[in-house]
Amino acid sequence: MTINTKYFDVDLKDGKNRVAISSSFAEKYGYGVGDEIVLHDEENDIDYGFTVDSVTQYTPSFYVFMAIDDARELFGAESDEYNVVFADKDLGVDPARLYATTTKADIESAAGIFADQMKSMVVMIVIISTLIFVVVMYLMMKVMIDRSVFSISLIKVFGYRTKEIRKLYLDGNFFIIAIGAAICLPLAKLIMSAVYPSLVSNVNCGVKLTFVPWL
Repeated sequence: MTINTKYFDVDLKDGKNRVAISSSFAEKYGYGVGDEIVLHDEENDIDYGFTVDSVTQYTPSFYVFMAIDDARELFGAESDEYNVVFADKDLGVDPARLYATTTKADIESAAGIFADQMKSMVVMIVIISTLIFVVVMYLMMKVMIDRSVFSISLIKVFGYRTKEIRKLYLDGNFFIIAIGAAICLPLAKLIMSAVYPSLVSNVNCGVKLTFVPWL
């Protein structure tokens, strides 16, 4: 059944073991449609097994969606009990019945904290990678020129201009560099995609690491 809500576009199937998960959950742990997941209830020390029927777009947190009637039956809840309620206005619910309340401002604040925490790491990676690139390129060019200094001197003796010598020694490797970049950039992306999840393993959020080819 399709849930009629403006907050989520989620399609649920009837059954106490059929669930939909948020995209953040799927990205973080690599789950997809048809996978089986086990969720642990720490309070009652019970494990619940579910089959993932669909993935719905929701990035801020890990959510698992289930048909309300099946959920109440599975967890022994009353007909007027809800696990989570979304609303754009105050519903006037007795505070004693609420475990916690989260507002849009709370989510924005949490996202801001996450961005602040990650900013230093991103800046550090960019700066260090740029320095490594500059140093490696300088050393490679220096070694290449030092090994060819005698040949360059002979070429100058024969009347070649500096522009022509530069084109011969520096521009001659253009295609090698271009082919190397075409191979190494996607390879670097694959490596970073594999490493990045371990860098944010303690963050309760999943980030999609897909980039368009032109980027």
